[in-house]
Amino acid sequence: MSIIIGNPGNLAPQETDSDHGDSDSDSDFDSGPTRKVPRTEAPGVSDFEFAPDAAVPEPELDRDIDEDFMHDSDSEVEDEVEHQANPNPEPARHEVDDDWISMGEEEWAPSWQNPYNEEPKLLFDANHFKPVDFFYRFFPEDLFTMLAEQTNLYARQTIQRLGVLQQHSRLNKWTETTTDEMKAFTALQISMGLVTKPAIHMYWEENWLIGTPGFSKVMSRNRYQLINSLLHFVDNEDRVPRGQPGHNVLFKVQPIIDRVRPTYQEAFAPGRDLSVDESLAAFKGRLSFKQYLPMKPTKWGIKFWVVTDSSCGFCLDWSVYTGKNDQQDRGGDGLSTRVVKDLTRRYAGSGRHVYMDNFYSSPELYEFLHNENLGACGTVRLSRRGIPPIMREASQQARKGEPPKFFRKGDLMGVTWHDTKRVSVLSTIHGTGCTHKEIRDKRSETGRRQVQKPIAVEGYNKAMGGVDLLDQRMAYYKYPHKHLKWYMVVYHFMVEVALVNAFLAYRIATKDMKRSTRSFRLSVINSLLDNYAKTSTAGRPKALRESTRDNRLAPRLTGQHFAEQRPGQGKNRYYPDCVVCSKKGRNGRVTTSYFCETCKLPMCLTPCFKRYHSP
Repeated sequence: MSIIIGNPGNLAPQETDSDHGDSDSDSDFDSGPTRKVPRTEAPGVSDFEFAPDAAVPEPELDRDIDEDFMHDSDSEVEDEVEHQANPNPEPARHEVDDDWISMGEEEWAPSWQNPYNEEPKLLFDANHFKPVDFFYRFFPEDLFTMLAEQTNLYARQTIQRLGVLQQHSRLNKWTETTTDEMKAFTALQISMGLVTKPAIHMYWEENWLIGTPGFSKVMSRNRYQLINSLLHFVDNEDRVPRGQPGHNVLFKVQPIIDRVRPTYQEAFAPGRDLSVDESLAAFKGRLSFKQYLPMKPTKWGIKFWVVTDSSCGFCLDWSVYTGKNDQQDRGGDGLSTRVVKDLTRRYAGSGRHVYMDNFYSSPELYEFLHNENLGACGTVRLSRRGIPPIMREASQQARKGEPPKFFRKGDLMGVTWHDTKRVSVLSTIHGTGCTHKEIRDKRSETGRRQVQKPIAVEGYNKAMGGVDLLDQRMAYYKYPHKHLKWYMVVYHFMVEVALVNAFLAYRIATKDMKRSTRSFRLSVINSLLDNYAKTSTAGRPKALRESTRDNRLAPRLTGQHFAEQRPGQGKNRYYPDCVVCSKKGRNGRVTTSYFCETCKLPMCLTPCFKRYHSP
């Protein structure tokens, strides 16, 4: 269960003096060495009609709170040395402390909330939908047209900016891409998650044992890498420089974000329980808002705030954490409070329950959600403003095996409990009751012992795992290769969320619990390739061979060609290789300061200029 959140001091972004994170430059390749990401298991979730895939381990439905917190350095666990328990605590009695009441053994339950018992459901008619149609619900089909247009625009801008290209530059072979080709490109990237290899070029190896001939039947290696290096989502000319009004840190991917985020809540109505947590997408490049979370499996990366349906992990909304200076002041709310308010705003008044960990929980936030007719439950740090001293003292005095201690302020209930570790929980959902559970204990004569577990802790354990379940599903077959550009990490996060949500929507619509994630993705891949290439056709498709021709050879035999000399003297001069007489590996490189003004290619004045423009 994702309850390991660094304190606000540790959440400060890794600032750098470089603008590399917002750079508009792109290298020709984005295919560096890769490292496999381990697949983690999700925490327990509540009972729901979804059955896990055959390859997915069944999440544990009930875990003791000590297991949830034993690896959490930032959870509300008190140190035994720092807080010595009182060996002779006074009998419990009712006290008033800033309107907080110590409940003692009194039974109590909140009465404010409206019952909400609806099951998760789709908000669109999915009759006759194929798997790819579910994918298009969360990654609209018209986005592929936008990708093709923006990639072509960026390619033209790049060629124009570079001017004279190197003889062997792949940009010499660029031809404009199409919507169908972008679908095929995306299909190959999804396929790379199913067939993981250390480097991108290895998918086109011809080795009979480890080769994957299907990739070369769809697209050549050079064409794939060329599209990958030029992939763009927005016109760079529209970028507002940093420090000026209107500057957007997420400018590079904002058009896609604006297009895909609304699709989640337009297509799906969640059940009663929602969970708010963070997700981390791996990235180790230079970036001002890169995060380091030492207790996470992925320690470096871009952080996303996420809200999901607790029962199945369906993503309802998310936002990117872009640094401590990007948030606007809204009534003095802190970062964690703003995150919860933003992610749950659509569900205000619905009577749903929101679960969160101790990074977000506070009495002030819970009272706000209570006024919005939203229940809330989560672990809490006793240093939070609004936590009564009597609750802090009770936590310090709690001893292992003692009954939990309950406190109340209106409809807000707090509980402190010590089983293996100390933990404190706030809730506007649960009452003061306990469940009696039998757990393993090596120090007991029978090997087991009875504990009184607060129902608030029990409910938290069952409903908090939605975001972790989403992370688990995304990790199975995600795109496995590193990125040089941070915005590609955000892009692939959106593609993965679309695939996971599409798979869950498919299960709800068809009631097909036997189909695996892998089988679903294969169906999406085949549909994306339908209008571009037939996987049964031998060799590469004709359109591919035409796209890899040198498009600069055709005009060389026409008239109106004039030689020009490149300016520049001394250390600033640049002399590229002659396209005619420079042969690497044979007669050596021959550089020249002359080039054809029409062809934009470097060549010696004599005899290469005449030879190049002659049939």
